[in-house]
Amino acid sequence: VCKRQAAIGPVEPGDNLITGNTEFAIFDGEYSCSYGSDSPGVWYTVVGAGDPIRADLCSNYTNFDTELSIYGGSCDFLTCVGGNDDSYCGLSSSIQWVAEAGVMYFIRVNGLGSGNSGTFGLTISTFIPALNDQCEGALPILSDGSVVEGSTSESTFDSIAPFCDDYYYGNENMGAGVWYTIEGNGKALQASTCSFSFTSSYSVVRVFSGSCENLVCVATGIDDYYSCGRSSGSVAKWFGEDGERYYILVHDYSNEETGDFGLNITEIDSVENDFCDNATSILSINDAPVVGSTRNAFGGNLF
Repeated sequence: VCKRQAAIGPVEPGDNLITGNTEFAIFDGEYSCSYGSDSPGVWYTVVGAGDPIRADLCSNYTNFDTELSIYGGSCDFLTCVGGNDDSYCGLSSSIQWVAEAGVMYFIRVNGLGSGNSGTFGLTISTFIPALNDQCEGALPILSDGSVVEGSTSESTFDSIAPFCDDYYYGNENMGAGVWYTIEGNGKALQASTCSFSFTSSYSVVRVFSGSCENLVCVATGIDDYYSCGRSSGSVAKWFGEDGERYYILVHDYSNEETGDFGLNITEIDSVENDFCDNATSILSINDAPVVGSTRNAFGGNLF
């Protein structure tokens, strides 16, 4: 149970393999940060040093379908940091996060489903994140349509980014991501990861205004077959106010995987009042109809 966790020593770069078994553990409540399970689990703790940490069960010791959950707080009041079911290595789990210095994190290893248990090999290690892993390191991108190659494989979950669409996302399932920035030019813009050549993961594009300390949702695009002709791409559209700086987060749909993507920004033709920012003023209220059309409209996709 959580209050009988095993402590993991200082986390160093490289492999730090811990072997364990959940066969004789008990189910101690619904703690999962992933899909949820009533399988037994075992607990570990690790103290952060301000570095990104990767925890994964991608070991030859692991012989069952696992879930991996990371928490802050205390055993009496656990707060979910992130969770994972399947990962890059199949049915074994993997997750990465920025472990704040001096903060204790609780790691739970359990099986997916009901009564699923077995042996596992848990690896805890630090890694060097991508340059644009955090908002402050956002890389500039142009709206010329050129494809910028990127990857979420060396990135972490971005807890500072607000959720623009709670219908599809939640803290427990959001994947790791990287950041880009662009200046608005008074035109409608589209951010897309629909590149067939580069995008392999189920990506999501979110667009923010404001600052890294105070991000404001502008647009979001889920992984969308209808927008891309493939389910692993994502499209977000918004009106780029002239001179306004926008922050673009490309992340995985869930903690299920990380992967490569190709991101490009293009200017799109739209009707004058296509976006809320360019709403047309109705000068008077009378019986005269206001004539309009949605035929050439795109519209924002902030749900």
